[in-house]
Amino acid sequence: MARKTFADRRTAALEELKAAQQRIAKLEDEAARHIGKLAIKAGLGDLDLDDEKLFAELEAVAAKFRQKSADNPKGGAATAAGNAAKSGAAEPSQS
Repeated sequence: MARKTFADRRTAALEELKAAQQRIAKLEDEAARHIGKLAIKAGLGDLDLDDEKLFAELEAVAAKFRQKSADNPKGGAATAAGNAAKSGAAEPSQS
């Protein structure tokens, strides 16, 4: 069997990359919906905060859990919260 050309291998790799980017985008959307529902349930939707202030407060919450995770390296929910924050999934909207 003849070896695939560079162009064929490059095209296949780009298709794999595109599929991975789409999976990541879907995961981010699902996480955003989940976090948004929790935020609304906690009453954040009723507060009169601009995006900048709300983002600063959410960063403080994430920092709190990152610190707990560092203090307790066994992981758990704090580690998951810290990893989500590190990924940059929660950025303020530019509205």
